[in-house]
Amino acid sequence: MTQTATLRSIVYGIKPDETEASFVERCGHVSAYAFLRELHWNERQRMGFFGMPTATECERKGENEIRRCKTQMGEASIVTWNEDPDIWTKSFEQRFFTPLPEGTWLVVVDYHI
Repeated sequence: MTQTATLRSIVYGIKPDETEASFVERCGHVSAYAFLRELHWNERQRMGFFGMPTATECERKGENEIRRCKTQMGEASIVTWNEDPDIWTKSFEQRFFTPLPEGTWLVVVDYHI
């Protein structure tokens, strides 16, 4: 086993010679609470102190009726989807992975507030 394969196995749980399809099938739905893609920060809810939800920028402006809040910050934006966790998880792959070009690498970073 190569050093890269060993590292993937230890850190990410990817078995040697495992295909992407078999990994996804074995692990189920792939999802994240939030992620950055093409200068757009996408999040299920606005995360506050100790991971508790907090008011979005739209709610702070009094736009409480807006379900999906998008706030521009120069070229970048924050998109808060405000969705039930089950809907977010079930829709995640179709929304965010399917449109990616073949062979795209994703980097997962676990952070804590």
